Amino acid sequence: MNATVLSRVEKSDALVLEGYEMQKSLQGQHTHLDRVSIPIFANDQDIPALAARVAAYADTQTLRYGFLVRGHGLYC
Repeated sequence: MNATVLSRVEKSDALVLEGYEMQKSLQGQHTHLDRVSIPIFANDQDIPALAARVAAYADTQTLRYGFLVRGHGLYC
């Protein structure tokens, strides 16, 4: 539920975590001072179109920890 709410509150195209101790529990993170960016994609009832947008993003940038679908939640 928290991820769903955060994906609606955050208006940019990514949720950026910085300064949270829990970040060190993520693979490759060694300090809470690092920035962890979780991309946010607009929800779409056309699942193939949504999947194509996520795939296009993944072709150019790593989806290291997953992504958020706005108003729907976290996908890993």
